[in-house]
Amino acid sequence: MTVLPPPKSLTISKKDLSIGVGESYKITMSIPNGTMCMVYKKTSEAMKYAQPIYDEVQAVTPGKINYGIQEYPKLNELYRINKMAVYTEVDFHDNPYIAKWIIEHPDVIGEALAKGVCKAYGMKYIAP
Repeated sequence: MTVLPPPKSLTISKKDLSIGVGESYKITMSIPNGTMCMVYKKTSEAMKYAQPIYDEVQAVTPGKINYGIQEYPKLNELYRINKMAVYTEVDFHDNPYIAKWIIEHPDVIGEALAKGVCKAYGMKYIAP
């Protein structure tokens, strides 16, 4: 996924949050699994948003490796956005079991993301 920069005429409040979501593909001899969140830089403000999102998503995904929150300053989805951004790699889709789980559980993933965002903003999550 590549995110283009916002149009120059668009004004974005610094309080806005951009959330990117994907699933990773990693060609290795071992079958990878696990959740990871990425931020431009691990500042206290970035961690305020990234940590609860990571915690909620990682709790529901089948992967068990803890990749945590990592800095990726060269990732387009993070550096070309004029606001706080958290990019979440839900899990690795080259693992057939996890790929099937991702396809079959978009509602679980979406709800985990929503819970994390609510926690980051100090709001109570209300299920749909």
